[in-house]
Amino acid sequence: MGRIGAGTVRTLADGAITLAVLWESAWILASGELKFTQQEMKAVSKAKLQKLYEDPDFVGSLDLDHIEAELSEPVF
Repeated sequence: MGRIGAGTVRTLADGAITLAVLWESAWILASGELKFTQQEMKAVSKAKLQKLYEDPDFVGSLDLDHIEAELSEPVF
């Protein structure tokens, strides 16, 4: 396995699974399947995603002490 040990691999896999569960849960909670047409449900090009991620004003990164003011409504 080289320089990466089995514990590291398990941790990375666990993180990927946890992230997938979070995204799926958010999709279900927001009824995502009702918000898009079948035509809209397609892969997004790498270039289009890159434009979004390179825009510093798109979904800014805030810590828990500062995010509340940016949320339009309570999460729970």
